[in-house]
Amino acid sequence: MYSHEDPVFRQKEVLFPDYIPDHLPHREKEIKAVSSLINSALKDPAGIVNIFIYGPPGTGKTASIKFIFRKLEEETAAFPVYINCFRINTRMGVIYAIIFEFFRKVRPTRRIPSRRGVAYDELFDLLVSELRKSRIFPVICFDEVDHLLPRGAEVLYDLSRLKEESIPVQLIMITNDQFIFMNVDPRIRSSLRPVE
Repeated sequence: MYSHEDPVFRQKEVLFPDYIPDHLPHREKEIKAVSSLINSALKDPAGIVNIFIYGPPGTGKTASIKFIFRKLEEETAAFPVYINCFRINTRMGVIYAIIFEFFRKVRPTRRIPSRRGVAYDELFDLLVSELRKSRIFPVICFDEVDHLLPRGAEVLYDLSRLKEESIPVQLIMITNDQFIFMNVDPRIRSSLRPVE
């Protein structure tokens, strides 16, 4: 029988799917490559490249990005936002998720705007206005991006075009399918110009 001093599990949190360890073995090269692209964009926003990550399930894509995002929050002025497109897969849902994170992390004293009864354009304009005022550098990860493409692909276009308004935004797209953008509207594909 185990006592309270000698539990069966010393660290129960390592069993949860959201657990990210302090060190990710066997992904150092990939973490360094993605971190280098983000850090280059932080130094020179004109040189932003969007990042496309693909590979089979269970190979550490999501864990690596969450690991990088944790370091970004600790060490830089970047504003990382992680969106699971399996859960949030509409244009409106994505913009609201970004605004929600922005108000939670950057403007915690302000009331988060309601999603009900507000048009997409209004929310997008609010995001643009807040990003312009705050001068932060958003790095937005779309995990399982294939679930966003049927109904919300336009949001990728909208966000990637913010560079033209002098608002730097870096997009990271994660999927299991390397050919996911083959049938996407050519304008969206062209605006993303991801680095693999």
